[in-house]
Amino acid sequence: KPLDDGTKLPPVVETDPNKDQTEEEETPVVEEEKDVTYYTYVTNNNGVVVLLKNNSEKNLDVDLTVQFNDSHMRSVNTVVDGVKCLEPDREVAILLEEVNDWSTYDITLNTKDTEKKSHNDQIKLTHKNTGKNIEVKISNTLDETIEEIHIGVAYYDAKGALIDFVSSKTISLEGKLTGTLNIDY
Repeated sequence: KPLDDGTKLPPVVETDPNKDQTEEEETPVVEEEKDVTYYTYVTNNNGVVVLLKNNSEKNLDVDLTVQFNDSHMRSVNTVVDGVKCLEPDREVAILLEEVNDWSTYDITLNTKDTEKKSHNDQIKLTHKNTGKNIEVKISNTLDETIEEIHIGVAYYDAKGALIDFVSSKTISLEGKLTGTLNIDY
């Protein structure tokens, strides 16, 4: 909804069983920086999810800075996050922790080429809804340990709009092993 100063908030995607699902919903905020396109969503818990897509032909190191502002455009918090190796034509979601009492946010992206390699193709995932959480089985097909594996679960409504995102803690997985991670709703 618009602020008094004319600045628009990013869309809050809600699901309401009483709402007519044929109504047109707002689209996410879409921005493009040099080699990266990003979409932002506000979750039901006042968190912000940033979906980054690498449009270049090289692996990128992406630094993300988000400044949260109150209704008077005063900074209430700054969150710094990023991706060390975003492969070409790949997407990644980053959940920014909940920040209280914010009205708007500003995003700054810095990208640079990187020689780092991703192990995305060497990780096999399966998942199921247990009725209590989302159980994710993670298999490392390499002979070596993968030091950082980040798993997130995105929840969508029937029309495909993102309604929430839950991020797991970072895990490490030794070569040729399978681990299980339970992500609560």
